[in-house]
Amino acid sequence: MSAALPQSKERFLKLLLRERLANKVFDTLDSLETVLIERCQWLMNNPTTVKGEVGFSWLCSI
Repeated sequence: MSAALPQSKERFLKLLLRERLANKVFDTLDSLETVLIERCQWLMNNPTTVKGEVGFSWLCSI
C-alpha cells in the first residue's frame, strides 16, 4: 500500500466531516446519521470537490 493512500483518506474524511460536524453535539445517533447522509449526498452531487480533495481523478467515475 502506498504512503499516499492513508493521507488521501484522511483528507477525504476531513472534507466529509469538517463542515457538518465541527463543534456540534448530536442528541441521538439518528440525528448524526442524518447529517452524515446529507453530506454524503452533497459530495456525490459535487464530484469536482471530491476529486480536488483526494487527488484521484478515477474516484469521480465510480
